[in-house]
Amino acid sequence: MSKSVRNRTIDGLERVRALIEERMPKQTFEHKLILGTWNILNFDDNRFGDGSCLPEALYFIAEVIAAFDIIAIQEVCLY
Repeated sequence: MSKSVRNRTIDGLERVRALIEERMPKQTFEHKLILGTWNILNFDDNRFGDGSCLPEALYFIAEVIAAFDIIAIQEVCLY
């Protein structure tokens, strides 16, 4: 990963972490488990000519996934 991509990734991860901190429910005595579902639509298949995912995409996905206790991820491909 080049230095510019690395710096861009770090900046993006800091923004993602801030949004997660701000918007995710906090675990409390009454709310012990955070569940999530995520449909990753046409992930990295370039079917529509938009190009592949950016190199840092997997880091962002991992950051979001880490915020949940249990998460279901699926990919629905639309034609």
